[in-house]
Amino acid sequence: MVWRRKHAPDLQFGSGDLSGFTSAGMAGFHDLNPTAVVRELLQNSLDAAREAKRDVAIIRFEIVKHDMTQIPGLKAYRSAFQLAERSQRELSDGKLPDQAIGIVDAMRGCLELNECETLFVLDNGIGLEKNRMRSLLADGHSHKSTEGTGAVGNGHLVVIPASDLRYVLYGGRTENGNMIGAGHAVLASHERKGKHKSKDGFYLKELRESEFFDPFIFPENEEIPSYIRHKLECLSGWEPGAGSVVAVPAFNRFRQSHKKALWDVVSKAAACNFFAVFAEGKLRLEVVEGDRTDILDQSNIDAILRAFAGEKRTRSKFLSGSRAWSAFETMRAGQEITVNTDIGKIPVWLRETSEGRTRIDLCRNGMWITDDLPKLQWHRFTDFKPFHGVVLLEAGTGEIHRIVRKAEGPLHNSLTRKWLSRDEKQKLEAAMEVVFSGIKERVPKYENEQFQITDVLPITSYGFSSGGRRPGLVGQFREVRKPPRFPNVSDTEDTEVGPGASNRENNGNRKSVNNNRRGRGTFRRSGNAIRFAALPVPMGKRSYRIDLTPAEKTSRSEVRFALDESLDESCDRFGSETFVELKAVKIDGRPAPETILTCDEEDRVRGIRLGVIHPEKTLRIEFDYELPKDIDTVEDMPVVLKTQLIRRAANAEKQGAS
Repeated sequence: MVWRRKHAPDLQFGSGDLSGFTSAGMAGFHDLNPTAVVRELLQNSLDAAREAKRDVAIIRFEIVKHDMTQIPGLKAYRSAFQLAERSQRELSDGKLPDQAIGIVDAMRGCLELNECETLFVLDNGIGLEKNRMRSLLADGHSHKSTEGTGAVGNGHLVVIPASDLRYVLYGGRTENGNMIGAGHAVLASHERKGKHKSKDGFYLKELRESEFFDPFIFPENEEIPSYIRHKLECLSGWEPGAGSVVAVPAFNRFRQSHKKALWDVVSKAAACNFFAVFAEGKLRLEVVEGDRTDILDQSNIDAILRAFAGEKRTRSKFLSGSRAWSAFETMRAGQEITVNTDIGKIPVWLRETSEGRTRIDLCRNGMWITDDLPKLQWHRFTDFKPFHGVVLLEAGTGEIHRIVRKAEGPLHNSLTRKWLSRDEKQKLEAAMEVVFSGIKERVPKYENEQFQITDVLPITSYGFSSGGRRPGLVGQFREVRKPPRFPNVSDTEDTEVGPGASNRENNGNRKSVNNNRRGRGTFRRSGNAIRFAALPVPMGKRSYRIDLTPAEKTSRSEVRFALDESLDESCDRFGSETFVELKAVKIDGRPAPETILTCDEEDRVRGIRLGVIHPEKTLRIEFDYELPKDIDTVEDMPVVLKTQLIRRAANAEKQGAS
């Protein structure tokens, strides 16, 4: 089928499968996090500037208020929205699904307005032409070089929820002055004149569904509506006149209950996540709102970060202000070392800290990625005085850059194994092990007498079922040094098992736990890991009770409960120690004082400081625990906890678990 050529560009919906307003393609980006949106916009523009070999990337955020009628393709959008809402109601007995109501209400409310705001983002990068624009609109495909910051080809969807219309438009201008435009709206599948239409609409001159590899005919030059073309023409004054424009019509200011100025939101997200590239003088950010223009660059990155240095917590999965400031300080005042690995040179900045927990952050191409690096988890450095490290990878540092980039998820705030081949996983972990060895040679250790580990202590554990406080089987559990084999347990047993997870049968279909996935990261230097299995329960809060009897008198003791990594079916956490959150802690039947609870930097309880414990007295510890939200569980896999009793360093009381 070949679509009839349009005389003018418009928003067009091709044929597609049945999908609603909360389609799977948008599900991963439904959480409208201002930091995620700003990071995505900055990252794309920064990559474009690098590809164009600009000395300084210039990126401008600007809010413009205008009539709704200026939005390209608005008439076609209204028609598609009405059909989509009607079709979705017909599929659900006249009612929209609960998850879709808020989305539809926002769209309808916006369409009833006479005016709206558009967020424009301009950059001086390489610009857009046919191939780049096609890749931008594609799902899961990226045109970026291997040196870019982004990795996953659907990252542009992060920005779409910032529009109450879920509609984003793009424009590009190359150095020869040619301009190109397009747009992408995400509604829901609908029926028009007996034909099924996709949820995805594209602002184009022509949509050719018969041309699988080249379906889009884009408006160019004078065909581009003035809404976009005017901003592209502004780029002609930015030497050498090339760049791109992203337009977010019906900009909802991230649906903040207390609407902050654009500068407050953008400057914080930019400074806390791109401090490295600002510090190098390679990025200039301009924020224009009304008659005011604010600038963030190398000259004031220090002051901007310092303003957020007191922020200890953040609800997002990115750096808080205090942690960003700490990383910036490490890059500015720390000691730089270079570690040579088989897959490239890795630069690391190190700075000793007087308090807090050891942390190592990864920045790639100037953007902060994660502080959860394979082989560099904080617990591996518990013999050393606290320090902060920053690993800074730049394009051209070798294969390590490519592998790390590939391991990033769509939000670029974690490293996941599922993106890597087995060989790449091994190379990454081997390289990080070399970095670990290099860091150990440069950071000071605690004196031996300050940090000693007690012998393994026997722990008797009583499990509780999910339905109430019904004791399970009593077991005496030993430390597991090698993955044991466990007998099958029938589905009718509602008891604790183990030491370790069991294989289970479900309606005759046997699923076995992969024991090869065990045995990593057991806190050997900080404590004794005693593994036991709990009930096969879904995610949520559960209760447990343990009776702890030490083999000898132990001082400065602390008990923690870490998830066995085999709980995560995706197995993409690189074996890092993840402690469950403890709640309603009781010791010998009495609520535990807050003063003995070890909390992380977000005030979640991760451990219990028991102080001096004696072999003559058994302590009964009761607690509720909560699994992290990002852990994937399956019904036939028991929750497995590793109980760790450690002896804290003499000065560790100052550190806690922060």
